[in-house]
Amino acid sequence: MLWGFFKKLVLSERFSIISSSIFADSAAYKGIYVWLGAVCFSFRLYTDFSGCMDIVIGLMEMLGIRLPENFDVPFMSKSISEFWRRWHITLGDWLRERLFYPLLRSGTINKISRGAKAKFGKKASKKITTYTAMFFLWMAVGLWHGFELKYIVANGLLPFFYIVTGEWICPVFEKVFSKIGINTKSKFADSVRIIRTFILTVITHIYFNSASVNAANKMIRAGITVWNPEVLFNGSVLNLGLDIVEWAVLLISLLLLIIVDIKKYMIKEKEKLDPSYQGCRGIREYIAEMPAIAGWGIWFVFLFYCIIFAKYGPDYVASDFIYRGF
Repeated sequence: MLWGFFKKLVLSERFSIISSSIFADSAAYKGIYVWLGAVCFSFRLYTDFSGCMDIVIGLMEMLGIRLPENFDVPFMSKSISEFWRRWHITLGDWLRERLFYPLLRSGTINKISRGAKAKFGKKASKKITTYTAMFFLWMAVGLWHGFELKYIVANGLLPFFYIVTGEWICPVFEKVFSKIGINTKSKFADSVRIIRTFILTVITHIYFNSASVNAANKMIRAGITVWNPEVLFNGSVLNLGLDIVEWAVLLISLLLLIIVDIKKYMIKEKEKLDPSYQGCRGIREYIAEMPAIAGWGIWFVFLFYCIIFAKYGPDYVASDFIYRGF
């Protein structure tokens, strides 16, 4: 629960101030501002939603109820399909079991499959039927967020487009990289994939958080056509609602979050390669292995860090989580 409060009160509320300042007056912010606002919103969404889930899961554990994890280090994903397997896991699992697989077994899809098989062959027909069912799955994800075009684009059409085009384009890039001597299985290649996936995700979040699809298109255009990196160094970012101390708290806290997420990711990757590997599965287990004085010392320091640096006040609404609206 404490980790969830840290994500929500220390991180998400600060990211909210920056992203809200830029998105609320998107016409006035161009170039680097657009991408700064989009990245801050992506982290705001992640820390808000996963923080809420951590609090709920922790509370349920206090009552003896085990709930499934809903996030699995999504920003370490190497592809969009992997990202959505790590993001809002329970929704994805439910839609696959209740919509995607039943669609694949439905009479309509089987009819399409037979027709495609006769015309294009077995391999192509399998792709066509899978993509057809996948299209309805992603449309459902978009509509689940709201009956607005921006949600259908951000959470439906764009992920569908990314995944389908990725399946066709990525093998070509893999061959090109191999020919020019880049090891496609190296950590460098994985890092490039993670950065690429994060950028594509940030673009979808611009549509998600904009007033409309048209407003998102204008923001992206302004982000591409204007080059102003100097705003990161001339003090302009201090006009977005956070002073230099607040920025320091935000960046230090974000670094802590990234370190913990990377540690969690590395442990799970080792477990995939070696099922017998028994690493600590989370921050609680890691601290529990320490001597009692050190362990409790860390928890109390962290508790007061959250109390002192949390962003709340007279107008703060404790239940105001982003996904409360969906």
